[in-house]
Amino acid sequence: MTEVARTELPRLLAGVQQDLADFLLLVAAWAEQHAPQSAQSLVSAVDRSLAITSPLRKLS
Repeated sequence: MTEVARTELPRLLAGVQQDLADFLLLVAAWAEQHAPQSAQSLVSAVDRSLAITSPLRKLS
């Protein structure tokens, strides 16, 4: 088990969210190249499924 200090969690989650946003940019570039007519739909579906651009919720 890995322990993470509660104070570190927001920073770590923001980093993960940025990594996923970067991945979404790669998905968009790939989709534009391989399926341009469906690219935006694909990117939106991936974003919805992974909630990449959704705001992070504050810890209580």
